[in-house]
Amino acid sequence: MNQFKAKNWCALILAFLLLSVAIPVSAEEAKLVWTSKIESAESDYWPELYAVPEKETVYVTTTVPAPRAKAKRESYDALKAFDAESGKLKWTYQFQAAKGDSTASEFPVFAYAPNGTVYALLHYENGEKKLYSINASGKANWIANVPVTGMLDRLDNGTVVVSSDRQMDSKGNCTSKILMYSPAGNLIYAGQVKGEVLYAGQNRVIVNATNPQKHGDYRLQDIEVYDASIKSGNASLKKQYVYRYPKGSGLIAEGNKLFLMQNGTLLLRSGGEKLKNELTALDPTGKLLWKRSIPGGSAVQVAGDYYGVYDDKKLEVYDAANNPAAETVLEGTDLPMYNLQVTRDGKFMISYEEWTYILEPETLKVLYKLPSEIGYILDYAGKGVVFDVEPGKLYKYIVK
Repeated sequence: MNQFKAKNWCALILAFLLLSVAIPVSAEEAKLVWTSKIESAESDYWPELYAVPEKETVYVTTTVPAPRAKAKRESYDALKAFDAESGKLKWTYQFQAAKGDSTASEFPVFAYAPNGTVYALLHYENGEKKLYSINASGKANWIANVPVTGMLDRLDNGTVVVSSDRQMDSKGNCTSKILMYSPAGNLIYAGQVKGEVLYAGQNRVIVNATNPQKHGDYRLQDIEVYDASIKSGNASLKKQYVYRYPKGSGLIAEGNKLFLMQNGTLLLRSGGEKLKNELTALDPTGKLLWKRSIPGGSAVQVAGDYYGVYDDKKLEVYDAANNPAAETVLEGTDLPMYNLQVTRDGKFMISYEEWTYILEPETLKVLYKLPSEIGYILDYAGKGVVFDVEPGKLYKYIVK
């Protein structure tokens, strides 16, 4: 792994005169504002964390003790809300089946709205499947019985999407059921697509329509993109285009493999064993914009209308037209898997054993270099505010 030393910077600037190179800075001081205890029935439960600055609320998923000794498990899944300013517990919402003493048979899936509404999808051991809408006060806006569970997403138009795991027949033909609900809880679409839902975001649903018996599960060759528009209160799925990979290539099946830019450009990552890794860019109509090779072990992420490729300490950023925008070499000991993410305010975030960087996507200017004591399971809320969580504890830091 190459490291740039101080004497290399002059040569680097001359070589990349048109690029903005961000030089890593020493880690900032992190002030611990408060620590809150997360009451949980399972001491080793790792919570999911989500902050909503507009509501001064931090959500944490957890478990609570089951009220009856005969419960199939000792706990129920729950959602807790903490005050972002004081760290005090606001409320706890417990998820429990309507009939009997049944607990969730699978991990619940959550989606969050900017107004503080939390959507939760649960499949209970007694067979009940429910979709919850919980408001910022900890009350249920509505609870819907659903025929399937699987993925849960929220589109930009506010539509809540439930998509099932794929069902495959003896010939390898796959189908997935899709349900769409309005923010008020009205079922506005129910149907199915041929294939497996890979992603629902912005106002689009992206489907893998590959027959696994013909092509295997590793190479996803047929990608279909649907528009999830709303007219007169009802949603529809209209196929926008199909992208078919050439024979012998295909979308990678594991990890991050597709990305939507703010302008609607779709990035697809192809590759696999003995195949070169490529990024393919398609415009909103499915027109091929460009292709490029990337390192096989690299991490890719999109922030706004920029995308980043990280490999061996080096982060390169390009615009939607694949023009170089900035690059930098970072310092730190890599985690077992590259941890390149995007914060909710559109910044790149990458974690090392020693610290976590927050970077401006257009220039890769280092906004913050968070010290290691904050940890890695964190939520950057913007303006130097960071929330961190571990089993049993929630922390708030201010980084200066």
